Amino acid sequence: MAKYDPKGLVTNEYLDDAADKILKGMQTMFNNQNKLNNTKFATKEDLKREISFVRQDINDLRSEISTSPTRSEFNKFKSKFDKYVPA
Repeated sequence: MAKYDPKGLVTNEYLDDAADKILKGMQTMFNNQNKLNNTKFATKEDLKREISFVRQDINDLRSEISTSPTRSEFNKFKSKFDKYVPA
């Protein structure tokens, strides 16, 4: 490693040292993130469990939507309602 001189010229040696340090730091960050990603979904059972939660949410949303009226049903009700309640 080159000795740092704040008033000196920037040389290729300084740039190489700085780039090496930055790249080593980035590699450490990537390695740590990979460890976290690998432990998050370690098994197929975990993935199946996550998918089942998503499927249950979709089914719940479908059941909520199926109880709401269609656009034509809503418009029919609205026209009847508007007859008796002035705007």
